[in-house]
Amino acid sequence: MPVKGNEFSGGGFFPAPVPVPEVPKLIDQMDLLEQAGLFRLFNKLTSLEMVRFLDSLSAVPLEVRLEDVKPVGTLGLLWKMRTKGCRQGLGVMLELTRALGKVEMASAPAATAGET
Repeated sequence: MPVKGNEFSGGGFFPAPVPVPEVPKLIDQMDLLEQAGLFRLFNKLTSLEMVRFLDSLSAVPLEVRLEDVKPVGTLGLLWKMRTKGCRQGLGVMLELTRALGKVEMASAPAATAGET
């Protein structure tokens, strides 16, 4: 159900006031969100470092011309690795992969003895 709001002469849209009996429920819900780590996640996502990283990362797809992409085999990969840009990109990919390997998944099944 959409929340009705009030228009003030200032030109903004403000949500209707929360009824007093609902305040304790909202506080409980906010507490649950805090316990789940939502606010820590929000702080990480809005840090200056993360914003700069995501901003530079968002420019990457604009540089890719999909119509020029050709399949590359093992020798083609070695040939492309002559360029500094490809080596740098591979280094970034490996660092991201290393960092992803440290992520603990709460719902991931435990690794079996044969897996590394």
